[in-house]
Amino acid sequence: MLTFLCGIVLAAVIYTVVVMSAGLSIVWGIVFAVAGLICVNVAVALILKAVTGRINNKIQQIMLDTRHRMEVQQNQFMRRPGGNQKQMMSAFERLQNQGLRQALDACGEFDKLNKWSPLLSKQTNAMRAMFSFQLKDYEMTDAYLEKALLMDPQTISIKLVRMYKKHASFEEMAKFYRKKCRSIKGENCILPVALYSWILMKMDKKEEAFKVLSEAKKKTDNEVIVSNWEALANDKVKSFSNAGLGELWYAMGLEEMKMPKVRQQYQYRR
Repeated sequence: MLTFLCGIVLAAVIYTVVVMSAGLSIVWGIVFAVAGLICVNVAVALILKAVTGRINNKIQQIMLDTRHRMEVQQNQFMRRPGGNQKQMMSAFERLQNQGLRQALDACGEFDKLNKWSPLLSKQTNAMRAMFSFQLKDYEMTDAYLEKALLMDPQTISIKLVRMYKKHASFEEMAKFYRKKCRSIKGENCILPVALYSWILMKMDKKEEAFKVLSEAKKKTDNEVIVSNWEALANDKVKSFSNAGLGELWYAMGLEEMKMPKVRQQYQYRR
């Protein structure tokens, strides 16, 4: 890591100048050397924050522009009575995928900074994993997940989905869930809890799902979590559903959103 090496070199130079040239004691040499090391780390951290912030803003702007184009196209479709809904969804998907690929390409700008921060590469891979997952490129998603820092709810959830899709054992999934979700609470725990409990239900682990939801109720009062807990507590398994999470849930790709049937309206002229 260049930050550490630069800090060490500067610290060594300062120590030599203070002790050898200035004639101060070894203690003062160490004090000034440590101060120099800290200054280098702080300076690099501030520069990295500014540069990564600019790249993050660029990626966010790409996604905002994509959403705006989708809204414009939606309005255009709404102006056409009896429009083809499948055609509209296909157009939305093309626009979204175009934006995701642009965002994925923009992540490459982080690569030049990896040598200055050991964690940046893992954070970037987590971002790439999310974009690849949304593009439904699961091979690439798995590759990025292996090298990613899984800290936020979405990447943790994506990892759970991929483990489920690749038929991971209950023990393996339970270990991963406990490790990553033990400390998260509030809104951050909603998606991982809802997802993991859904997976447990699919694995015929109703009691385990109930335990997970019971623990989650202490961390959040989310309606979906509470409703699913009540469904299992009252042995109403058919009432278990994550549909209330809306797009947050359907983005996981495990269930398809039921589209309302559009009734074509006819206008009769007299």
